[in-house]
Amino acid sequence: MQYLNRLLATFLSLVLVAGIAACGSTVDDEQNPNPDESLAELIDDENFSTLRTALEVAGLENILDGKEEYTLFAPTNDAFDRLEEGVLDELLKEENRDDLVELLKFHIIEGVVTSDDLEAGTYETLAGIDVTVRIDEDGIFYENARVIDVDWFAKNGVIHTLDDVAIPPVDEEHEEEEEVDEDEDEKDKDEKEKDEKPKYTILELLAADEDFSTLVTALELTGLDQALDGHDKLTLFAPTNDAFDALPEGLLDELLKEENRDELVKLLLFHVVEGKVTSADLEQGRIKTLASTSAFVEIHDDEVFYQGARVIDVDWFAKNGVIHTLEDVAIPDKKIDEKTIFELLQTDEDFSTLVTALELTGLDEALDGDENLTLFAPTNDAFDALPEGVLEELLKEKNRDQLTQILLFHVIAGTLTSHAIVVGTYPTLADIDVFIDIENDSVFYENAQIIGFDWFARNGVIHVLDAVAIPPEE
Repeated sequence: MQYLNRLLATFLSLVLVAGIAACGSTVDDEQNPNPDESLAELIDDENFSTLRTALEVAGLENILDGKEEYTLFAPTNDAFDRLEEGVLDELLKEENRDDLVELLKFHIIEGVVTSDDLEAGTYETLAGIDVTVRIDEDGIFYENARVIDVDWFAKNGVIHTLDDVAIPPVDEEHEEEEEVDEDEDEKDKDEKEKDEKPKYTILELLAADEDFSTLVTALELTGLDQALDGHDKLTLFAPTNDAFDALPEGLLDELLKEENRDELVKLLLFHVVEGKVTSADLEQGRIKTLASTSAFVEIHDDEVFYQGARVIDVDWFAKNGVIHTLEDVAIPDKKIDEKTIFELLQTDEDFSTLVTALELTGLDEALDGDENLTLFAPTNDAFDALPEGVLEELLKEKNRDQLTQILLFHVIAGTLTSHAIVVGTYPTLADIDVFIDIENDSVFYENAQIIGFDWFARNGVIHVLDAVAIPPEE
């Protein structure tokens, strides 16, 4: 493709230097394409006979005649005739088939992009190469080629007409290196990346793997299989068969019954996020699901948890999104409140002492803000268990700094749910590490036992302590 690109680029520069004006539309402006015809049928026109021949030689005519929707930027016969002499003949030869396929795919964008939708910027083409669309006083340009006619609507997309063959941009520095030393390893890498371009939808990938047969059955029962087989970009957190088998006995059978269809739909949608969210995009915090509720994503020691379910495999790319695999079914029935941590504490009289202490120190504002935090909250009984007179001393104005330090020792940055807690040290907002231990299924936050878990707030989570945690002596 390098040799052909150089020929094409050279010819293009000659055309520009010569000042050849863009030709007028080669199609009848009053033509009203029949929307019942496919893209392939629309270009069955004498002005596009060269393009049609090239598509047939490349074996691409079927994709323009299928159900997938595309936008085709179609060079006219005159556009192909403008190529430097001999270039088109070379492209149509069997040995240059891959180059022809790449060139043609560079003229196709996934989805329907009408003239009203077109904006200046870059668009990903089916060639896996970004094309630059420029819009100025001279018109609309698709890379080097001017758009001379727009919006030929087909039942599977739309066509815009070009006055030149669009030339894929060339990485001149990389090309120069390859000319000098013929870097075969780099060529192999490029070919591998091209081969790995996703060809299947999320549903097709699931259906091809027997480890997801239960999930596929559930999706088909609810009709959600169609959503995962469509064009919208989605992210699926996919429980395996083992994950479903680990549900309490009888629960899966109940969910699959007709009378519980709504609950099953809600459960499945809780595992789907709008857009393509790769592992690199995942951040700790709340993420909105298609169930209209939020799931918590936690990241600890390079492990990722989705609503407490461990992510055991990531970035299974599909042409309509990405799949991450879960070892458990994510359960959306945890108590998630839209109140802040501080507001939740105010609703429960068992935390009135803690609320008073937070207000005295001004830390109530931190627990009422937008930053995600984890509070290990001592109850009133926990404060009462302090040695006699200690609480009264701490609440005095002169000991405000000491009280602040103790309270900050009970707060960790981020959302740390019970599923993500492991034995080890954690940095607190007091700049002192706390040690969390697990003994015989009991969890201890320094000296205090955690007696209540996962009280979810809008800005984090609360765990309840039976004692006031005492910072270790330095």
